[in-house]
Amino acid sequence: MRLSVLRLPAPSSLLARSGDPRAWRLVLVSDGPLTLRRRSGAIRLEPGQLVLWDPWEPFDAAAADRARPPRAMVLH
Repeated sequence: MRLSVLRLPAPSSLLARSGDPRAWRLVLVSDGPLTLRRRSGAIRLEPGQLVLWDPWEPFDAAAADRARPPRAMVLH
């Protein structure tokens, strides 16, 4: 198990390739908002929200608001 800090605009692809590709990811947004894109659409997470991310979904994160750069902690 690892804990990573995601600070955008750093490429989320680095996080997507790290660790076991079958691992679930628990994403907790500390500053934001943060948008996570997946095959079925995108979800927007505000600070304090968390999501359990399916290992079969691509992990693609982006800033939802350019004025407030997002940060998140990811347990994977």
